[in-house]
Amino acid sequence: AVIGVPLRCRGDLMLAAVAVAVSNVPGGSVIEVRRATATVFLHVLDADRPEELEAARRQVWRLEELTVRAFGTRDEIARVAAPPPPPQLAAGRPAP
Repeated sequence: AVIGVPLRCRGDLMLAAVAVAVSNVPGGSVIEVRRATATVFLHVLDADRPEELEAARRQVWRLEELTVRAFGTRDEIARVAAPPPPPQLAAGRPAP
């Protein structure tokens, strides 16, 4: 499956660092990064059910948080302290 994951940090350095971190985790690979929307698109292996796709999104957000806490600015660290978007919005579907 291919999923898009909107990141909370929009800076080029953090987008690149998160994309590299995600690419190093077995089971998926980054296929596109959209700077304008700070969205990482990745191909996830063996993920067909909605809960598996949501787990992959949560893993990306966790890697974003760890990367930003290690290398980000104070503003970026504060941004990743906020919760990620709801599953429907993260998947590109309107919330009910």
